[in-house]
Amino acid sequence: MSKTIFDKVKTVKKYPCVTIILPTHRTSPDNKQDNIVLKNLITEVHNRLAEEFSKRDLSAFQSNLDRISEIDMNHNKEGLVIFINEDMFEYDRLLFKPEERVIIDDTFATRDLIRSMHKAENYYVLALGRDKVRLFEGFKEEVTDFENDDFPYENNSLYSTNSAERAVASKEDNLIEEYFNRVDKAFLKVYAENPGDLILAGVDRNVAHYRSVADKPGVIIGSINMNGDSMKSHELAKDAWPLMRSTIDKRQAEAIAVLEKAVSENKFESDLQMIWKAINEGRADTLYTEKTYFQPVKEENGSITPVEDHRAVGVIDDIVDEMAEITLQYGGKVVFLEDGSLDKYQRLALVTRY
Repeated sequence: MSKTIFDKVKTVKKYPCVTIILPTHRTSPDNKQDNIVLKNLITEVHNRLAEEFSKRDLSAFQSNLDRISEIDMNHNKEGLVIFINEDMFEYDRLLFKPEERVIIDDTFATRDLIRSMHKAENYYVLALGRDKVRLFEGFKEEVTDFENDDFPYENNSLYSTNSAERAVASKEDNLIEEYFNRVDKAFLKVYAENPGDLILAGVDRNVAHYRSVADKPGVIIGSINMNGDSMKSHELAKDAWPLMRSTIDKRQAEAIAVLEKAVSENKFESDLQMIWKAINEGRADTLYTEKTYFQPVKEENGSITPVEDHRAVGVIDDIVDEMAEITLQYGGKVVFLEDGSLDKYQRLALVTRY
């Protein structure tokens, strides 16, 4: 749902917009603590807003805040992000672990949705069987079943029961490819909402057939030679994560290379104030930030000053979130890198258009 929610919240500008973000757990008993963490964050929201508003002023907001009880915390993924103001209540489950925090501003904090839409550590695995295809979600070393109206995708008609037809390889191949073509279209509906790299798992013949009909073959980063009909999630995880890890490392190296080339061409900013200025002038090509880098600031007359306490009244909780949103508005890109990879750039860097 990340893209759908992002489109709803990205242009909202009305104070107070509250964003609640927390890491969550998929399974019991770990997910029991998610409710406790969420209640503590709600208390923080109450305490911070009480410094600025009366209960009467917050009556409409409180009605939407109360809707948090609608969230089924027994079906969590890796994280949860909640958007609330007096007109809106939206939430989305994340496929990666976010940093726990509450952001109160005149816009919603969308960096985690942006990260979700730009392929983080999350990935998918399609277990390609002739009679059934299962879809799995992966996050680092953990792989879990994904189920919706399409998946598991069963082959109820696209195979031959006639032994003579099965003996004709081209006839059998055509039926398999048509089946996988339909599976691919079902997968791309999932991908459109929450992009992630795809790993194919199955015998070589099935993998080759799927690749030949895939509408977006560039999404596929590799394959695992296994029996797609019987494999278990823990078996997939053992081979899938190393493929994904290798892809992440390669992308990070490529991103750093582009960044260093921009430095040599003087199309680069690393000073916080200069990055902010360039972004607002529409000069941002690509904003690079470490995944857990957040910077509260005070803004005055277009100038920003870093501060320590993001909870203080009048403070922008995270200027990096603001930078990411504006960069995208001007047609730029945002790249999230591993912590430590941008140390020499103070954890944030911008490649400019000119």
